Amino acid sequence: MGRRILNDALRTMVNAERRGMATALLQPISGVMVSFLNIMKHRGYIKKFEVMDPHRVGKINVELHGRIKDCKALTYRQDIRAKEIEQYRIRMLPTRQWGYVVITTPNGVLDHEEAIRQNVGGQVLGSMAILGRSEDVVSVVGGFVGPEGKWGSKASSWSNFLARSR
Repeated sequence: MGRRILNDALRTMVNAERRGMATALLQPISGVMVSFLNIMKHRGYIKKFEVMDPHRVGKINVELHGRIKDCKALTYRQDIRAKEIEQYRIRMLPTRQWGYVVITTPNGVLDHEEAIRQNVGGQVLGSMAILGRSEDVVSVVGGFVGPEGKWGSKASSWSNFLARSR
């Protein structure tokens, strides 16, 4: 059940990002979820999060940054050695430049870079990928980010944008 809770929470955040929402409410919570969110905050995927009523079912209110492209948890925890982490990252992440694999190790929950630095293996919890820097995405799509952090578009529709780019 605990693995399903993490996956549901990550999917809730991805869906809220795609809808342009500024916050997401995650419920129920677990300790692994809080560790995963700490890594996401440290790496700049989310602004901040607040745990409300942790002794009962609990809720987490997450302020989103608008940078998450995909974020998922594995429903099975796959064992991975320290030597295999880089190969696993290349195989599983959608892009080579942006994204992290989150691993639970004897030293705690770490992303793949920290696990390689500490030379520890463990079990893979999940992965997260970002859009990249906003100016890279803007140059490709032709859109802009407004003051609220929501996406807009200079073209009135996608078809108009494609017609102008030909």
